[in-house]
Amino acid sequence: MTPHIAIVPLGPHAFAAFVDHGRSTSYHQVILAPHFLTQAGLATADEGVVAHEAIAFLLRTRGAAHLPEVLQLTAPFRADPLLLPELRARLA
Repeated sequence: MTPHIAIVPLGPHAFAAFVDHGRSTSYHQVILAPHFLTQAGLATADEGVVAHEAIAFLLRTRGAAHLPEVLQLTAPFRADPLLLPELRARLA
């Protein structure tokens, strides 16, 4: 089963991500640096969609047990060098 991801705005550049794993739901925060979209080459992308895609990418590549409680997106994103190219491919 693919986990369902719900994104809820918390404030400027900040989102809550609720990941439904079937029997449980985990809570995560996604914080985008103020100029992240421009620096990442995603200036026209919606921040909420970027937050969703970042969580989905980490679920696919690392698994649910390794999702951080707080994901801070900055450019360059050194925690996983494949994230930015993946976001660009999906959202550009």
